[in-house]
Amino acid sequence: YREDTETETAEQRQDMGRRFAEGYKRMLLKVKGDLPEEWLSLQSRILSYQKELNQLGIKDYQVVGLDHEEVEIGSETQGHG
Repeated sequence: YREDTETETAEQRQDMGRRFAEGYKRMLLKVKGDLPEEWLSLQSRILSYQKELNQLGIKDYQVVGLDHEEVEIGSETQGHG
């Protein structure tokens, strides 16, 4: 998690991704590949969320502003607020 006011360099984003991948690998080794139900549920919810964003034609970073501005969805402009 990061605050909206924070900005990372490409090197910092790459390092964060590397550390996440390493932690995930360690977790998989610890549970011998048998992921807890909570992780499987979270994975399913994330995939559903991503599918919904794709259907709406928006990116994750655009969700924060949906309550405060007009957002172009596909070929239409939708006003929210």
